[in-house]
Amino acid sequence: MSRVIRLDQFLPVEKSKFRAALEAAGIEPAQFEVSKMEISPPLMPGSITALVTVKLAAGAIAFSYEDAAGSSWVSAFEDDLAAGRFGGADSASSTASDTGLLESGQA
Repeated sequence: MSRVIRLDQFLPVEKSKFRAALEAAGIEPAQFEVSKMEISPPLMPGSITALVTVKLAAGAIAFSYEDAAGSSWVSAFEDDLAAGRFGGADSASSTASDTGLLESGQA
């Protein structure tokens, strides 16, 4: 069984890391919509426990990040921010397949 939760229901540490990444980039959190689809029980021990989707609220750019015990989806999100993948449709679509991330509408 899976369920979808919004950012306000994430663990406090996830919310603070996400907001810190945006603050470091000089971006307002309100510019993004974030959701997490939890996978319960995990498919295998140590496997993905959730899929986190971060969408630019004003556009069609969205990336999904795998979440698992011992990993941080926020680190991958920070890499995408630094690479400008949320800066425009051209940069997002040209790099999604290179990074192994899923872009909305491309799966």
